[in-house]
Amino acid sequence: MLVEDVLSTVRKTEDEAERIISEAKAKAADILKKSEVEARRVAEELEKEGRKIADEMIEKARAEGEKEASRIVEEEEKKARALERSSEKRLEEAVNLIVDAVLNVGGD
Repeated sequence: MLVEDVLSTVRKTEDEAERIISEAKAKAADILKKSEVEARRVAEELEKEGRKIADEMIEKARAEGEKEASRIVEEEEKKARALERSSEKRLEEAVNLIVDAVLNVGGD
């Protein structure tokens, strides 16, 4: 009977070991599945954050570009107004010279 008891104990131990291994495999599979889900969630979150940062950088660059373009347009408009004033002054001087020349020709 002693041998039978030992064999029975060995079988029970083997059965228990198989049950433990089976549970461990199931838990490992569950952990792996949860890890994959979490990894996808984190990846999506990082991608979303990356897009947000990229959009912010694009908007900042756009705003800076518009500001610079506005500054350049304003600067060029000032130059154009200065040239216009200079042209008007020269035109006025030319008209005065022509009038003086005409008056002097007729007056001689």
